[in-house]
Amino acid sequence: MNKIIIAALVLSGMTANAQVKNGMVGINTDEPRATMHIEPGVSESKGLIIPRITAAQMKTMTNLAHFGADHHAIITYLKETLPAADRTGKLVDVADPGYYFYNHTAAKWQKFGGGEQDLRMVGSNNHLTKDAGVGGNGTSLGTGGYNIGIGSVTYNLPNSSSITGDGNIAMGRLIYNAPNAGTMSGRDNTAIGRQLFHMPNSGGSIEGIGNIAMGWDVYILSKANAKISYSATYNTGIGFNLFNLTNGNLTGQKNIGMGQSSYFLQSGDMASNNNIALGHV
Repeated sequence: MNKIIIAALVLSGMTANAQVKNGMVGINTDEPRATMHIEPGVSESKGLIIPRITAAQMKTMTNLAHFGADHHAIITYLKETLPAADRTGKLVDVADPGYYFYNHTAAKWQKFGGGEQDLRMVGSNNHLTKDAGVGGNGTSLGTGGYNIGIGSVTYNLPNSSSITGDGNIAMGRLIYNAPNAGTMSGRDNTAIGRQLFHMPNSGGSIEGIGNIAMGWDVYILSKANAKISYSATYNTGIGFNLFNLTNGNLTGQKNIGMGQSSYFLQSGDMASNNNIALGHV
C-alpha cells in the first residue's frame, strides 16, 4: 500500500511540473510556447543536460546504417577527444570535446561556436581570408580554388563579375577587384600591394597566365575597351602604375616592369615580348 501511495505522489509531482498543451510540452510552465518549453524550477540546479558520449559511442552512432536525414540537427556532447584515425567521413570535423550537431546537408558533424577560424576548408581547398570561417562557401575568394587572400576586399566582386582563376595569391587591398563587370580568368597570379588587377571600368578583362604584380595600381585597366589578353603570359610588374592601360591592350609575353608608370599605355597596344622597363614612364 505504501508503495502505491509513493508511486502516486511521484506521478502527481511529474504531472504538476510537465504539462502538455496542443502538442507542446511545458516543464515548470502551464503555457508552453514551443515544442519543448522549459522554465527554471525551484531547485538550485537549473539547466539542460544532453547526452554526454565517448568518442567510441559517437563513432558507433555515426556509422549506423540508418544514421542520416532523420538525424539532421541532432545534438550531443563529446566528452573526450576523437582519435585522429576516426576523423573521416561524417566525423571529419570532430576533434576536441564539446557540443556537436549533425548537419545532414553537409553530411557531417559540426561543432557549436568556436568563433572565426584562421583557416577553413571549402570543398577540398584551403582558404585563408580576413573573414575566415564566415560563410563557409568561399564566396570571399571568388570562384577559384587553392586561393589565399590576406587583407581587405581581396578578390572582391561588387558587381556580376567573375574571377575563376586557380592558384591565386593576393596580399593587400582591392586585389583582383572587378567593380564593373570586368573578368579575370588567369591562373597562378600573385599580387602584393594595393589595387592590383583592379578593373575600374566595365568591359575590362585580365586573362593572362602566371602574372606577378607587386606595388600599387599594377595591371589596372582604366578604360572599358582595355584588356590584358590571354596571350599576355608571365608578365611581372613591380612598382607603381605598371601596365596601366588607359586605352590600349597588352598582348606581349614575358615582360618585366620596375618603377613608376612602366608600360603606361594611353592609347595603342603593346604586343612585343621579353621587354624590361626600369624607372619612371
